[in-house]
Amino acid sequence: MSTKYGLLLPHFGYTATKERVIDQAPQLEEWGFDSVWMRDHLMFQPHEFERQSTKFFEPFTTLTAIAATTKKLLVGTAVTVPFRHPLVTSQLYGGLSLVAGPGRLIAGIGAGTPKKAFDATGLPFEERYRLVRELGEILRLTWSGEKSSYQGRFFQFEGITIDPHPPADTPIWYGGATMSSVKRALSYCDGWMPGRCVFSEFDKLLEYLRSKAAEKGRTMGVGIIPVMSIDRDRETALAKINLEGLLEEARHRKDWTGTFDTADDLAGMLIAGSPEDCVRQIQQFIDRGVDQLVFDFRMRPDEYDEQVRILATDVLPALRVS
Repeated sequence: MSTKYGLLLPHFGYTATKERVIDQAPQLEEWGFDSVWMRDHLMFQPHEFERQSTKFFEPFTTLTAIAATTKKLLVGTAVTVPFRHPLVTSQLYGGLSLVAGPGRLIAGIGAGTPKKAFDATGLPFEERYRLVRELGEILRLTWSGEKSSYQGRFFQFEGITIDPHPPADTPIWYGGATMSSVKRALSYCDGWMPGRCVFSEFDKLLEYLRSKAAEKGRTMGVGIIPVMSIDRDRETALAKINLEGLLEEARHRKDWTGTFDTADDLAGMLIAGSPEDCVRQIQQFIDRGVDQLVFDFRMRPDEYDEQVRILATDVLPALRVS
């Protein structure tokens, strides 16, 4: 499978608008993007390196609207967090899949980190890894037949049918940039999507994923979501983002080793430079066999439209012919 190119939609933060998030989707498809992705939050709070805003477009209704106005764009969640009842989540995916049609959905799931959403919905934050496992199992179960029954630690039901539901072979990917996340992906999912992850860690995790999958005769999908900044040169592209904020994020990852002092140390987590620089950096993801490369312009929200245009007209065409 060749690498596919997608966008993390700007559905969060002060610049999120219907025009940017939903209405622009047909243009993205015309420009040749393969996919669009959305996060999942309740009571959204930005990272420290982002401008503070609580605006957040919910993923299922938004992606359904996008699927209705496009023909080929794959729609993905990166990732759905288990603060809903899994049967409700299954039904939401069913409606989205019905509108999108076969082959246009990747259901990314993950444990999530904000405790407040779990507290507000009455689910135990400390048990979120068990909750997300039960979510994955229930999605697969209810997408594979009728009158399903399930007996888990947190969720139990008898004779439930979700109709419509996504096709049984709809990919479920696990999100997280840790060895534990890779093991969860191998245990009950079809792919792995670590979000932001430096190559120094990504390569170790990817090697483990592929070796263990091969032992089981499986092939796992792989995605990643680097932050991106395009400009006339690398120096300008880096000057227009909160580089120190990204470095601090990497330094605070207790499971990551190495030093994070310069932009070069963030390779894999950050793509930045001229269009030609970006093509060379993207080639590193292609060489690693990444299936879904999803670009994230969160650090230049006011320039999102222009950044996407440059990516579509000056970067993607060079990759298509390489």
